[in-house]
Amino acid sequence: MFEKRLLFLTKDRLTLFSWKKGGIAGPPTNFKADEDGHKQFAEVISVRPEVPVSILVDLIEEEYRNETIPHVFGTDRKALHQRRSSRAFPSSPYNYLEVQGREKKKGRRDDIALLAGITDPDIIAPWLQIIIEKKVSLAGIYSLPMLSRRLLKPLDAISPATLVVSWQSSSGLRFSFFDGSNLKMSRMAPVPEPEPKPYSELFVSELSKTQEYLGSLRLIPRDTPLQVVLFTNPEMLDAVRPKCIETATLKFRLMTVNVVARKIGIKRRIMTPFSDSLFVQLLGKQFLGNHYAPPASQGYYLTRVIKSALLAATVIVSLVGLTMSGSNFYAGWDNMQKWQQDKVTADDLYAQYKQVVAQNVPTEIDPGDVRKTVQLVKKLEERKKTPREMMIMISHGLKEFPDMRLDDFIWQGPESSEATAILKASQPKSQRRGRFAIASRTAANGGDVYFEVGTILGEVTGINGDVEYALSRVRGFMKTLLADKRVHGITPLSMPAEEEKTAVLEGDVFAVTKKEVVESAPFKLRIILKGGGNAKTR
Repeated sequence: MFEKRLLFLTKDRLTLFSWKKGGIAGPPTNFKADEDGHKQFAEVISVRPEVPVSILVDLIEEEYRNETIPHVFGTDRKALHQRRSSRAFPSSPYNYLEVQGREKKKGRRDDIALLAGITDPDIIAPWLQIIIEKKVSLAGIYSLPMLSRRLLKPLDAISPATLVVSWQSSSGLRFSFFDGSNLKMSRMAPVPEPEPKPYSELFVSELSKTQEYLGSLRLIPRDTPLQVVLFTNPEMLDAVRPKCIETATLKFRLMTVNVVARKIGIKRRIMTPFSDSLFVQLLGKQFLGNHYAPPASQGYYLTRVIKSALLAATVIVSLVGLTMSGSNFYAGWDNMQKWQQDKVTADDLYAQYKQVVAQNVPTEIDPGDVRKTVQLVKKLEERKKTPREMMIMISHGLKEFPDMRLDDFIWQGPESSEATAILKASQPKSQRRGRFAIASRTAANGGDVYFEVGTILGEVTGINGDVEYALSRVRGFMKTLLADKRVHGITPLSMPAEEEKTAVLEGDVFAVTKKEVVESAPFKLRIILKGGGNAKTR
């Protein structure tokens, strides 16, 4: 995963985390919300301004409103959303509208929308001004409560009434209420004394206030218990646990921050009772749409994205991070392919480039690069062979293995050097010289025999430490694929293997260790597909 900078913003300070190779790299850097802090931040952020920056905010000044708006389409929809969000928060440019479904009634069914905004723009403005002045690539400004919805599925906490409670070091205790996966409300309470007993008393008191508030808004469905998901360190949980008395209307799930981190794939151990690092790492691992950043503040980021697209307009069918299987996997790829082939043309890119330049955003794009890109895209459009055939074949195979997840797919078509080498090796020696060049060309155009190579990376999930079971599933998947006469061969590049892991038992002063049960096992396969002519290889 590429390098980026992650900023965690509260009212009193800004914390900078460096992100490299898929995780936080090194200790964070803190900047106070004063003149000296602003100067120090300006010096640090001005180094390598091309590295993308994402800002995560956790502020008591963030408000949420639930409204219904007319269901419209196209440009009218965008204009309506901008108008409604600006009307809800007229004094702040940091506002956001999210459609969460439609009303369930006959006749006109309006959209159900969440309107969110930061009521005190002066908290963000000084930091954002420095980012703009230093020409830093700002990817977006994100809300911590809205980001926390990404925890619900891994924690198996999706319900009609879920209250996620986290504790951030420089902001406070955060209560975020979800209806399914939709955020409806979030409030914060400062924590004056970070000790177990005061913390537990504050939690009980603020939970009661939150229940009353949710009841006044009628957000909890009748006869539905409120599921409270609380995470902090073992000491705080020990203090809170005796006071978490379950009733018909209140249920509790208490867990440590480290347990939550492991469930979302974070390996870095969190030693504090706070969730700052947890949410920052969650932001680093996710691909999110911008919440609060005004369009003008993203100018340098968009310029560099467009420039990168112009200089590297190649078709790379690599679905990194795709966690689909079966028909959903192929559908996801098919949508991406259509977007790449039908939407990302040279004319579209050049139009975006001209629009950015028209807004007086500095750029170093060479017009010669545009010409090269146009020529390259035209060549790509002339290609007739796509990964569609192999993707369908893999998708059909995955239908029989619902516990297998595909994370990455890299395809090399008939024109690639590897596919060409396989074609050459498959020909009789008497035909390898004079006819080889002709055969290669016709294969690329779908005439004679051709080969394509696909590399897939994935995991067998839910194995509960049984690596032998994972091996059997991968072998079964390979056997299913090999039953297809078009498959020329499959080479396992890596297979599930036994891996010992240890983890410290949290809360144990003697630091006794235990073996961690592995829940998934990775694998990597190289698949060669034969097409054209007589595709039977056995």
